[in-house]
Amino acid sequence: MQNKIWFFGDCFTWGAGCRPEQPYYQWKKPEDKLWTEIVSDYFNMIEEKPFYKMGATMYIIVNFIRALKNIKKGDIVIISDSDVKSTLSISRNKKNISSISAYRLRDFEFWHNEEEKQIVTSFIDNQVRPYEKIWENFYIDLIKDLAYELKNRGINTLFWSYYEWKNDYPVGSEKWLGNNKYETIFEATNNEIKDQHFSWKGNKQFANYIINRIENKEWLVNLI
Repeated sequence: MQNKIWFFGDCFTWGAGCRPEQPYYQWKKPEDKLWTEIVSDYFNMIEEKPFYKMGATMYIIVNFIRALKNIKKGDIVIISDSDVKSTLSISRNKKNISSISAYRLRDFEFWHNEEEKQIVTSFIDNQVRPYEKIWENFYIDLIKDLAYELKNRGINTLFWSYYEWKNDYPVGSEKWLGNNKYETIFEATNNEIKDQHFSWKGNKQFANYIINRIENKEWLVNLI
């Protein structure tokens, strides 16, 4: 039976910016693929539909836990964290738990009212921003504990840090400053499309990074 490869992460795992409903998709060439597809094809494994959530590492971990019962011996798990300033929240319809990306915390459209916005952003400003490394290590330790449990079941877990894609976006700047490792949509379109996610070339570059780590059995490395 063909083994599966599982992907858990945020919008960079989902392939944001390169989805058919998004503007950059028109730049797609026949050979272009998302990095999750490239990795799955390379190892001839079945790609389980990526489990993702925009930001909120805790939600990524929740998705991981919910899938544990279906992950089998010989499968591979690829998981990342995300910016800890993202937060869990009640959905706008108040029927389920969702998340709000760190990059959209100040946008009113994500809140039910101004009071709710002020309460949550105040918590982030006072309880998270000054202690980001502590939060990051807390989440990473949870992922490591789950990964070690899977290892006992014959399942390897590759953790990669969101610092792999994290860039700087100066206030007031029209240009996204990439980290020179993976091409962004900003760069691929000469800033025509203001999107910091991987371009098609960036997806290929990042896929090579993941492939190399799997081949070298670098599973839980480069932790913060």
